[in-house]
Amino acid sequence: MRSTRSQSLSTSERLYRSREYIAKSPGLANGGIALTVIEPELVGWDHIEELLSEYGFIGFGAANKVQIINTLRRRFGDDIELPVWDAFIGDQSDVYPVCNSIIAHPRKVQWRLFSTLNPNARIIEKVSAVNERVGVAPLPDWYMRGDGPPSLTSWVEDEAGEIVA
Repeated sequence: MRSTRSQSLSTSERLYRSREYIAKSPGLANGGIALTVIEPELVGWDHIEELLSEYGFIGFGAANKVQIINTLRRRFGDDIELPVWDAFIGDQSDVYPVCNSIIAHPRKVQWRLFSTLNPNARIIEKVSAVNERVGVAPLPDWYMRGDGPPSLTSWVEDEAGEIVA
C-alpha cells in the first residue's frame, strides 16, 4: 500500500536503521524492501497509518486477500494502491509427495539449488542481477548478508553453473 507523501530516506535505509525496533515489534517484519505488517491486530490500525505515512508504503504478509483488501479500503478509502501477489500454500500431505516424486525421478538436465546465510559479494551481485532481469525487486546487500533479520539467500544454478533463478 502506498502513500503519496515523499520521503527523504530510502526505504532500505529506513528499514536498516529501524531493524532492532522492527525485530522487537510484534506483528511487524523487516522485508528488506518494505516494512511488512504480519499481524495487523497486534500492530493496531492507528500505528499502521503512522507507519504508512512514515515509510510511504508498507506491505502485508500472507493474508486472506479479500478480507485484508476490504479492511484497507474501509480504513483508507477506495483510491489506495493495492498491488497483490498471490501466495501458493499447500498442506504437507499434498506438497511432500510432489517434491519426493521430483527428487526420485529427476529429469536429465539438473539444476541445483544453493542456499547460504553468508553470501559473498559475487553471489549477492549475481542474484540481484537475475532478480532485476526477471522483474523482482532486488533486496539490499545488507539484508541478503543477514545484517538485519536473519536471511537465507538462495539461488538455482543450471548445469553450467550459471545462476538462473
